[in-house]
Amino acid sequence: MDLNQLYHDHQMSLMRAIATRCDRGRALHRGNASRIARTIERIHRASGATALRNWEAPYTSQDDPPGNHRATTH
Repeated sequence: MDLNQLYHDHQMSLMRAIATRCDRGRALHRGNASRIARTIERIHRASGATALRNWEAPYTSQDDPPGNHRATTH
C-alpha cells in the first residue's frame, strides 16, 4: 500500500470534514480519516519505522479535526 496515497486520502478526508455543513457527511469523513490513520499506524508498526511508531490520529471520529476554525456568521 502506498503511504503517500494514504496520507493524501487522510488529508482529503479531514478537509472534507471541515468543509461540509452536514453532520452526517462530517461524521462520514471523520470516520474515513480515522480508519486511514489506523491503517497508516499499522503499516508503520509492521515496518518497524521507529521514528513514526507512535503516529496516531490526533483526534477520534467524535472530535473536530485539528485547526477546525470554520467561520461562523452572526
